[in-house]
Amino acid sequence: KVPKGDSEEEQIAKINYTISLARKLGCQIIALWEHVNEANARYLSLFVAELEYNFKKHAK
Repeated sequence: KVPKGDSEEEQIAKINYTISLARKLGCQIIALWEHVNEANARYLSLFVAELEYNFKKHAK
């Protein structure tokens, strides 16, 4: 989860920013901010896998 020191609005803003950056990098992200905030293992795994795939694709 996002650290508890932030307000809920700040947590959502940070998560949405991270997802939007990944999409701008060309990743096909299907996770929503709720999935990340709840630390849903399946969606977090897909998120990280897509980032890694995109990185390797562009590193060639």
